[in-house]
Amino acid sequence: MLAKAAIEKKRVNSINNAFASNFAKSMFLSVLGLIILSFIGTRMFTHVDLNLYGYMVGTIVFLGGFFYRFISWGKDLQQKSSSKKESSCCFENQRQKHQENIWLYIQFHLE
Repeated sequence: MLAKAAIEKKRVNSINNAFASNFAKSMFLSVLGLIILSFIGTRMFTHVDLNLYGYMVGTIVFLGGFFYRFISWGKDLQQKSSSKKESSCCFENQRQKHQENIWLYIQFHLE
């Protein structure tokens, strides 16, 4: 019974384990969808206009750039949030010194 549950669990996660990264999985599924839609739209590749071949290549390049940028943006969010915390600590000291300087300037001119 336990072995059967483990096999079913492997079947559920098989597509995620088949690719090296989310980028590879997204690109494969997108290009596969594009090929299937082209197959349907050209009536099993019988009506193909080779002048439009460049648009197909351009679409694949666009999808690659889109998924690469989207996935790298998602990974960078964690790094950016930690770097903002670090930089805010650095600028706090400068703000305090600036406020102290303004306070001293006001006191000096009021006397």
